[in-house]
Amino acid sequence: MNNNVNCEDIRSIPVTLIKRHTVMIDPESAEVGGCWQGRDKDGNPCVWDPSVLEVIYDILNRSGSEPFFVDIGANTGYCALFPSVNPKIKGLAFEPNPAICKLLKNNIVLNGLSDNVQVLPLALSDKPGTAVLKIPASGKDSGLACLGEPQRFHEWREISVPMDTLDRVLARKKIPSINLIKIDTEGCELFVLKGAQETIKKHQPYVVCESWEPNTAQFGYHPDAIKEFMKELGYSARQIGKEDVLFVPKTTARRKTRGNRKVADMGKPADAFQHWRFMLSCLHRRLYYRDQSPASFQSLHDLASNFKPDVIVELGTMSGMPLRCWLMAAPLAKIKCVDLNFAPLRSSAEMFPLDLSRVELLQTDILKLDFNGFWQDDDRVLFFVDAHDVPPNVSIITHVLKNAVSRLPEGSLFVVDDLWYSQENVTRENAKALYRELVLPESDELLPFEAHYAPYHAGGSFWGFPEVIPLLHYVNKHAIRFEFTPGAKHAAFYTQKQPTEATFDALAFNSACGKISYHPLAEAVRDSSVADRVMPGVTRLYDKGDFPAALNLLMELRQKAPDATGFGYALALVLARAGEFRMAADSLRVDMSLPTAHPQSPKLYADIRKTFLRHTAPSKTRRPGVTFFAVPKAFNGHENIIQRNAVRSWLKLEPKPEIMLMGDDDGTAEICGEFGLRHAPDLQRNEFGTPLVDDVFLKAQELSDTETLCYINADIIVFDDFMRAVALAAAQFRNFLLVGARLDYDVTNELDFSTPDRATKILDGALQKGIMHGPTGMDYFIFKPGLWDNIPPFALGRIAWDTWLLHDNLRRKEPVIDCTAFTTIIHQNHGYTHIASGLGAAGCYEGRDPEAKRNRALAGPFPFGTSVNDAPFFMHKSGRIGKRVKKWG
Repeated sequence: MNNNVNCEDIRSIPVTLIKRHTVMIDPESAEVGGCWQGRDKDGNPCVWDPSVLEVIYDILNRSGSEPFFVDIGANTGYCALFPSVNPKIKGLAFEPNPAICKLLKNNIVLNGLSDNVQVLPLALSDKPGTAVLKIPASGKDSGLACLGEPQRFHEWREISVPMDTLDRVLARKKIPSINLIKIDTEGCELFVLKGAQETIKKHQPYVVCESWEPNTAQFGYHPDAIKEFMKELGYSARQIGKEDVLFVPKTTARRKTRGNRKVADMGKPADAFQHWRFMLSCLHRRLYYRDQSPASFQSLHDLASNFKPDVIVELGTMSGMPLRCWLMAAPLAKIKCVDLNFAPLRSSAEMFPLDLSRVELLQTDILKLDFNGFWQDDDRVLFFVDAHDVPPNVSIITHVLKNAVSRLPEGSLFVVDDLWYSQENVTRENAKALYRELVLPESDELLPFEAHYAPYHAGGSFWGFPEVIPLLHYVNKHAIRFEFTPGAKHAAFYTQKQPTEATFDALAFNSACGKISYHPLAEAVRDSSVADRVMPGVTRLYDKGDFPAALNLLMELRQKAPDATGFGYALALVLARAGEFRMAADSLRVDMSLPTAHPQSPKLYADIRKTFLRHTAPSKTRRPGVTFFAVPKAFNGHENIIQRNAVRSWLKLEPKPEIMLMGDDDGTAEICGEFGLRHAPDLQRNEFGTPLVDDVFLKAQELSDTETLCYINADIIVFDDFMRAVALAAAQFRNFLLVGARLDYDVTNELDFSTPDRATKILDGALQKGIMHGPTGMDYFIFKPGLWDNIPPFALGRIAWDTWLLHDNLRRKEPVIDCTAFTTIIHQNHGYTHIASGLGAAGCYEGRDPEAKRNRALAGPFPFGTSVNDAPFFMHKSGRIGKRVKKWG
């Protein structure tokens, strides 16, 4: 891109752009108004509305490896100078005013950005042609120039300017990807958007648009027309400044390419929540993470989406799952969250990034709130209660009904969480059976629960925490009709200023209320007087979280009452509650082999296997050979070169392995077709679009039929000694894991592996100029199917997952062999633009990246320094496998 201005002929002054980054501008830019009319505390020029600018830059900075923007109404340029902060950003800047356009070009040249940003002296609208631009006569208000009927200035001069549509311009430019469009055209925004419809539909960029009535009045429409237009294109709106709105593409309904990365397809809101819930279950080592069900989450989303609240009040936030629902479903609502402690939310937000810019966190006691100032009389309020009357003398729901519901604007939506509906009236006789049928499958079966029930005037009953009784008392007394979805765990009603008083028999209501107590250990060990004496102590320790002591008591019970039934089931319950799922499964297998097996053992075993023990190799006949499986990045630029090199090296191995490339990033299918490789496109990904390690290994074992598998990074070059190492290990061990350190080497060109001599030349060059990587860097794992059965859902390519795989085998004393001395593998150096947070390699490996933080938490407390040096066996240069003196893991 060339803007045809000589830097040496331009005067300049330094100013601050964003993030304390200094740029140079033509000093006249600060005199004509517009972009640089702001002033800092010392009176020096600075950007106008820096908070909006920060939002725009942050979106671009995390939008893939080569972010591209379109700046419409660029004035003298601040968005156009973003590449001075991040040189990978490129864009187009439209400015129709010739004098201002000249200053814009000067500023781009002063900062050496002519190759990043092209300036186009065009006005944009909904049709091509020419237009009359009205320019304020003052010469100091360049940012107010407009194509409409001026109402913000009274004296102007008119010039004729060329005009086109964005769709037509970009069709000629053939831009492959657009991440953000910024529009500031003093009221012409709606017409610019109409002329950009095809571009928006094709690229689904973020759109930052000035939307302010004093400007739109110059074109005869209200700003709401912009929001309606963008809504029809599938966008949600978020106010980011007095005059500016951010329009966000609703990407949850599809997969979208940003740069070279894929954003995961989370489908419906319930699908996104299912992903978050599974991750939280793994992070917290909870078998039944059922604080919300997918059906409940979808129902809450639909409630908020259809109601369109102005204000959402949430009592009880915890890790913020319902809060995520509000943020997704109500993009314009102000949200107020009340809780005694927001540490769980902040911890969750570190690993599941959360935009809290329109959320007010009030850390206080709910019982001390009077709710004054929470809303205005004309607001549409959604009031959500997820705080419970559990401690003694706490009655949150009574306080809320008295002090909040009565003050809510007419027609507000009042929602109470953790309510289960039973069509059948609950009685003392059927309570236990109905609890197991309705409540237990949607709660944590490993936690004790005192469940209360109350009758509903329209038929049936509701289950819940203690607050269900005063809540249903209020609902029945006023004949309020609940809104609820079958399968969801909440109920709602629309408020009235003066609710009706219905005929209500308080005595009959109270007599129909009741409770039952559930404990997972209550009926675990039976048929023993010793068990009757010991199990209360086990139960108390279980409730306190002292699982080692509970296990010790159970072991003593086993010795004192060997004939008691259900011992293995009780042991499994304690182990599962402690997060030791493999040991729990082992205990259940033993219990199920006995004629006195506990009737609940098969269900608990199935639940553990479904969530945490999923990687046992499929029972199939396997043939001799090795299957390589890898998950390449997009085959673009340098990644295309080094990944092709790696694949070519694998294809030259003898004996020839099967090669399977997994995932659907750009070029993967084409490479598989070109080289005749197997392609497995469908992988589970997290919300950042990163493949999950557990799914990669699970699918590889399901799809392959060879007796040995090799996970290998897609940038690794190997030689024939690699396959010889596999044969040597297989001759000595029935089961094994082969690992080894790598040689880091700069490769910029495609390599020729056509003959053994050419391969040797490549190897010799790497041995001379390459640098040996530290022992914690592991780029391949050669193993027998079924070696792991409990791999957590790590993000591939971030910290911890590879050292966890190694440490898990060391802990189980499986044969692990370090092949570094025998094999040479070459890692071709590359960049880290694929890291979604933009923190690169440092953020990834230091754990500052949110995906890296999540991986670290998923791994649990194991030595992160575990390396190939910890392998108890090593393969000598001669091929002999020896045992290290060092102790096991």
